[in-house]
Amino acid sequence: MHSKRTWWPVLSGIALSAVALCAIFLGIVSAQNLPPPGAYQSIPNFTGVGAGLQFREAINDRMSGAQPILPLVVGPNFANLPAEQDGLLLYCKDCKRATPCVGGGSGAWARGNRGAWSCAIDALETSLNANGNKITALANGTIAGDAISFGQPSGGDLSGAIPNPTVASVLGGQVPVTKSTAMTGGDLSGTLPAPTVQTVLGGKAPLYAGQTGAQINTLSGSKGDGSDAITSFNVNGVLNAKAHGAKGDGSTDDTAAIQATRNAGCAARSPVMLPPAAGYKITSPLWENCNNSSLIGSGGLGPINPAYDFGFTIALVGSTYPGIPLTTSLVTGAGNAFDFRTDQTHNWVNLREWDGVNGPLGSPSGLNMNGLGTFSVEAFVNDVTAGDGDVVSSDSVPSSAGETDSWLLRINAGRWDFTMTTTAGNCDASGSGSAVTLGTNQYVAGTYDGSTCRLYVCAPGSTNCAVTESGSQTGSLVQDPTEDVTIGPSMGQGWPNGGAYRGAIKGIIDSVRISKIARYTGTIATVPNAKFSVDSNTLILTNGETAPNGAPFIKAYDGGGFSGAWGYGWLYEYNGNNSALTNQSYNNIQNLLIEPQGKDVSGVILSNTHEATLNNVTCGVFGGNGCEIGFELWDLAYNNLGLSNLYYNGTPGRYGIAASNANDNFFYNTQVTGAWVCEAINGNATLTNPLCTQSSITVPRFGLAISSGIGGTVTEIGAQDDAEGSGAFTHLFMTGAENYTGISGALAAAAGGAGAWLDNGATATFIGPKFYNANGSPTQIIEATGTASKVVLTNPTFSGFGSAVLSSNPGVATVSPCKGSVTLAAGAGTFSNVCVTTTSLCSARDTTTPANAVTLGVPANGSVTVSGTATDSIVLSCN
Repeated sequence: MHSKRTWWPVLSGIALSAVALCAIFLGIVSAQNLPPPGAYQSIPNFTGVGAGLQFREAINDRMSGAQPILPLVVGPNFANLPAEQDGLLLYCKDCKRATPCVGGGSGAWARGNRGAWSCAIDALETSLNANGNKITALANGTIAGDAISFGQPSGGDLSGAIPNPTVASVLGGQVPVTKSTAMTGGDLSGTLPAPTVQTVLGGKAPLYAGQTGAQINTLSGSKGDGSDAITSFNVNGVLNAKAHGAKGDGSTDDTAAIQATRNAGCAARSPVMLPPAAGYKITSPLWENCNNSSLIGSGGLGPINPAYDFGFTIALVGSTYPGIPLTTSLVTGAGNAFDFRTDQTHNWVNLREWDGVNGPLGSPSGLNMNGLGTFSVEAFVNDVTAGDGDVVSSDSVPSSAGETDSWLLRINAGRWDFTMTTTAGNCDASGSGSAVTLGTNQYVAGTYDGSTCRLYVCAPGSTNCAVTESGSQTGSLVQDPTEDVTIGPSMGQGWPNGGAYRGAIKGIIDSVRISKIARYTGTIATVPNAKFSVDSNTLILTNGETAPNGAPFIKAYDGGGFSGAWGYGWLYEYNGNNSALTNQSYNNIQNLLIEPQGKDVSGVILSNTHEATLNNVTCGVFGGNGCEIGFELWDLAYNNLGLSNLYYNGTPGRYGIAASNANDNFFYNTQVTGAWVCEAINGNATLTNPLCTQSSITVPRFGLAISSGIGGTVTEIGAQDDAEGSGAFTHLFMTGAENYTGISGALAAAAGGAGAWLDNGATATFIGPKFYNANGSPTQIIEATGTASKVVLTNPTFSGFGSAVLSSNPGVATVSPCKGSVTLAAGAGTFSNVCVTTTSLCSARDTTTPANAVTLGVPANGSVTVSGTATDSIVLSCN
């Protein structure tokens, strides 16, 4: 045995583990009581010589593994874990299997690893390699994160077995399609990333709204039953109005959506498309205010439905167009006042853009007030600077007969003045008591009750305001169809919308109302002190409210909307001042149908435009609601070359196509049905193959009206008139020093009307036309009024004029060469031929069998005498 002195250094020099110490101090058993095989065998109690060596060797055997051991280890709790040491292994009695170790579990091995105790298997740092072994017994894929076993049947949108499923459908992204997936069935074929699209049916392979970068290369395998469609998509830079929110269902208000599409088209210089639809309802005019724009409709398959009573549907007007100056209202209420303090001649609102449901024809309706027995006109005014001018007027200068005015509310000779014209004469309500007070808000009104016209000038809100001036007269209003009813200056020059005949007052005009009754006939108990409202007696009312998006339109109301409630519409703001104006160019509208829901909606206005194209555009539906005005080119609208295939179906309205203060515009293949004037030109224009159809109209009307204003020249090629009905019809009406050239065509007259009426210095040349009179007994073919008008006819043909002379005014008309034919009843008669003048050398021959005697009359009276009993046809030839 070693002594304690020898034993302690030996033990202290050996790094004994906890297992060895347990074996030493706790496992001593007798050699005779051996443990079972494989169990720990304790060290015996060696004695005798060499006992120390034996004990040392027993310890070494157990430490080296030569002798198996099975130590009893008593592990610490989580709270008693010692400081971590890499590689140290302990059993923690209350640890969880987690990394790093945490308490609260039922026990786990704690391994010192990289500075922390780890009680679970660490994450792999390289890919798992099963070394050819299979991984089996994985759970079915039921929720996100579950594994999918090999050979498991596909579900949801896939059929077949993974890894080669068949794509049946791709819906809502339920089953992702990867780059290498084979597309062998359903709606796709081939292999991604370049499959072939077989069909796109019923949403099986949808394109989502939020998808980016998608391209459609091929659409094939169409069913051919109309069910295959791509809708609400912009294609190749063409903007689809439905992609911007338009519904096209005929009931949803699509104004904002279509306008937004137009704005986007302007910004991107992209065409805008209206795809086929039930109809696109709009509640205010669409405004095109940029260059190089295009609106493409679907014809009758996608009409625009203006859902207001009157006003244009589309305006091509530059963004710098100044409109009419507006200012703060003079009285309470929504809207604005019209400001004429600095400009009295360039700005106005033409209230007669709304003419009522029947235009200027038939019984009084709307602002067609001809024949109206009672009426009123009211406004609030503040005349700031002294000087005469109009507030509201119905006025024109239609012919050499001079100015006509149904009624005027104005300042004349420094006094407020209300005058009107009736079938019995003039009624004037003005006098010394109506002197103007400058800088003062006043209520000014004119009324007529069938016997007395009255003028009121009152302080707004005052009480017991008596009649200011009055006049006596009977009868009903007399209003010429060419009169424009305007706020501000009167438009007496160059109908329609020409130049100012008189200027406006030098002040402010607010809240204008025209009514079909006399609002007051005696003292006004309480004078209005707020903007007027609309009622069943209102013909038209405007409070200066502006259109959305800054469009140059003013809102107005009428007392009988097409739906039965109070209606409204939009009046264009006319401004003839172009000093700071930027013109608009290269705009295009084509294949568009305007189908009004109201009775007096108009078509398209082009203001300050050039090189515009309107092609295959229809305003109004034959047999349905028509248009009040079809197409108007206003003020510096010049060199518009592609105005073709324009169709107008009137209500009937005032005119179908107009060029007002416009120059060098070209119209091709236009057709106007039911307007009082088919084409109204104030400026230079060329019309090729225009067709004018008139039917069921019982008042005078014209195929072409050329009005005075800027001394323009109009050329008309191949005009055709279809004059029906019982009213007088004349193809050409000219006023002022204008020039006209007509080439070929069939130019009608009806109900005793002349073929052409020239007034006050007009000049016309006809080459190869056919003049015919559909009915009636005209007295002359060329009518001339005023002074110095001149007509030259080359190779004309006359039919249906009977014995009418060429013109009742000698020297107005000349025919070259002189020829014509006439049919007389049996017996002798006299034909006042259409070409014989005092210098003519003429011969005549009878073309009938049996022939009658033909004797030339005296050249001074241009007559031919026929004697006999047969009906004759005489052909004349003159040099």
